[in-house]
Amino acid sequence: VLGAGFASGVLGYIAGKRRSKAAAQPVTVVTVPGGEAADLDENATDIRCAVANDVVVTDDVAIRELFGGASTGTSTLSIAHVNVKRAWHEEWQQPEFDEWTCVLKGVVRIERARGASLNVRAGEAVFLPRGELVRWVFPDPSNLQEYVAICGPAFSPDNCGRGVEPAEAELPKYE
Repeated sequence: VLGAGFASGVLGYIAGKRRSKAAAQPVTVVTVPGGEAADLDENATDIRCAVANDVVVTDDVAIRELFGGASTGTSTLSIAHVNVKRAWHEEWQQPEFDEWTCVLKGVVRIERARGASLNVRAGEAVFLPRGELVRWVFPDPSNLQEYVAICGPAFSPDNCGRGVEPAEAELPKYE
């Protein structure tokens, strides 16, 4: 739906520049928890293996981090696969990272304190700049949401900005 070009562009943007071929970096392969090890050639010495980390599992949501502080020790960016389990909403937050979100299934409503709110549907993507005061809403229990979130720098509990409440005048009108 969104293709490799989208992911390549996002990662290139986050890195700020492409690395030259002279700066050899190991390839990192991330596998699923409890799954088989990566299928590598026997002489592979330039490949690092890591295991994805289930960072949140509640009645509301399951979040599996593929790249980031909890899974690979990466602080530059994080990539997480999110599965919503029921209709609910997160608390307001004002992250200290840029976020690119690709919705794979369902409709994710993003309420903004300082601008129009929006619905992002399956097959669509959204960019939220750092400092944007938002609340994620998952409104449809009949079509539960699934999405991939890419954050730069990497998401962490310390930089997600939870607990920041908008002024009453900034709340979406229906509230």
